[in-house]
Amino acid sequence: MASPGKVHATGVVELEKQDPEIFTNNFSSENFICQAQYCNLYHGKIPGGWKGLEGGDVTVKYELEFLQSPKATSSRYLLRLIALSRDDKSEFLGVVYDLRLSNTLRHFVDKVEFKWLERIKVAVGIARLLRYLIHEEPRYLVRDLSAAHIMLDKDWNPFLINYFKLDGVAMDSMQPEAHSDRMSFGSWGYIDIYYVNSGLCREYSDVFAFGVILCELLFKCKVEEHPGDGWVYIYNEAQELYPLNTMLGVSFVDKSLKKDPHFKAPDGPKISRLARLCVDLDPKIRPNMEQVVKSLENLQVVIDNVGTFTDI
Repeated sequence: MASPGKVHATGVVELEKQDPEIFTNNFSSENFICQAQYCNLYHGKIPGGWKGLEGGDVTVKYELEFLQSPKATSSRYLLRLIALSRDDKSEFLGVVYDLRLSNTLRHFVDKVEFKWLERIKVAVGIARLLRYLIHEEPRYLVRDLSAAHIMLDKDWNPFLINYFKLDGVAMDSMQPEAHSDRMSFGSWGYIDIYYVNSGLCREYSDVFAFGVILCELLFKCKVEEHPGDGWVYIYNEAQELYPLNTMLGVSFVDKSLKKDPHFKAPDGPKISRLARLCVDLDPKIRPNMEQVVKSLENLQVVIDNVGTFTDI
C-alpha cells in the first residue's frame, strides 16, 4: 500500500508524478477519452486506499491552479479536484477529478442519442456555470469556451474542463490587449469578432461563445458543419438567415429534434431568438448571462421537467 500523500488545506492530495500513470495504465490508448485544445483526458481508476484516496473511477488530465481555489469547489458544473501531481520544477503535471466522464459535448452534438431534453439540460448547465463564474466574486471570464471544452457525464451533466485561458483580470481592464494576444484567444468558430477588433475582453465575449454552442445544439451540427451552404461559421447562418427584425416566431431547431416528445413548439422560436441575440455582432445587443439563464429557465421544457433542471 502506498504511503499517504501530502494533503492541502483544500483537501486535495498531492501525488508523485508517476501516480497518474498508474491510474491510467501509463496513459494507455484504451483509457484515452479525447484531446482538448491544451490537454488530453483519460479515464483512470484509483486502487482502494492509494495514498489515502478512496478508490474508484476518475478522470485524469493536465491542469492549472484555478482548480485549487475555493471558487473551483462551489459549482456542480466544475469538476471536483481530489489529487494532483507535479514535475521536478513544481509545475502541474496531472490532476485527478472525482468523476468518470463520458465524452465532450462536441462529440455528442450531432448524435441521434442526444435528445431534446438532454440538449436543454446541457445548455442550462453551461449557462448557470457562466453566470456563476462571471457574476459572483471573484469573477472570471472563460475566454476559450467551446463544445470541445465541455465534458458530459452519463447523466448529461456538463462540466467545464479547460481553464487555460480563465481570467479574473481582463474583464476589469480598460486597456485593449495586444493584437498578437487577441489572435491566440479562443477556439476556431467561437471567437468574438468584436474582441478581435477592439482588444477588450468582457462578458459579452463568453456570451458570444455560448451562443455558438447553442446554435450547435439547435442546428444539430458541429461548429464547422453548417446546415446551409456557403457560410464560414455556424453563427453566420443564424445572423444571415434570421435578422432580428424578422425572426419573431422563427425557429431553427433541427426538424428531427422537433419530433422529440419533450419538444414544445413555443420553445423553438424562444430559444432560437436567444441564440441569435447571443451571436449578434454588436455586443450591446447580446444579453448577459443572468438574462440568458432566465430565458432558458422560462422554456416550457424546463418548466415541465423541473426536477431535471434542479441546480444542486
